[in-house]
Amino acid sequence: MHTFKVLMLLACFSVLAACTGKPVKMYTGDTLSDDQVVMLAAGENIEVVSVDGKKVTKYLLSNIETSYALSPGKHTVVFNYTSVWAKAASNTDESRSTLVESKPYVATFDAKPGARLRFEFDAVDNVRDAKVLAENFSAQVVDESGKALAMSKIYVPKVESAEAKQLTAQGGTAALDNNLATMDAMKLLWERASSDEKKQFLKWAFQ
Repeated sequence: MHTFKVLMLLACFSVLAACTGKPVKMYTGDTLSDDQVVMLAAGENIEVVSVDGKKVTKYLLSNIETSYALSPGKHTVVFNYTSVWAKAASNTDESRSTLVESKPYVATFDAKPGARLRFEFDAVDNVRDAKVLAENFSAQVVDESGKALAMSKIYVPKVESAEAKQLTAQGGTAALDNNLATMDAMKLLWERASSDEKKQFLKWAFQ
């Protein structure tokens, strides 16, 4: 049984290595040549969550470098620090590993054609230091020469208001602004509003 598990793990490693060997294309259109594409290497425990608002595939293992092929220009990358550390287990049912993850961070950079970029941050060699690192994580996006193009910041996702969501569901504010006068638009919104929404609006209007 132990041998079977080992073989399965080796097979998973082989598949993952094959998957991560080819850069993940994060731009639309025809494939760019090597001297045109921007390559962002995410290794050393960096897990990329999204590129320019587009979610990326999550891999099962950290410490495997994954390269992302980007078009030249400005990009925003959301990522986090993640690492897995072995630990001694007192019984067979207890987990033999500890997962350490940071909060999501974001970096925005502008890269030229042919740029080769990577994440740079402090290295740790034990789980205690990894937890400290994850609590106050900081990373840079650097080029081949080590020049920093961006410094990470805490990622704060944009929260759409309930009113904005309602307008989007009803066709968006653009249609109202472009096709209706202000008063007509307000009348239309009033007609579409629920009883509770009308009460909340009147309460706000007469404050």
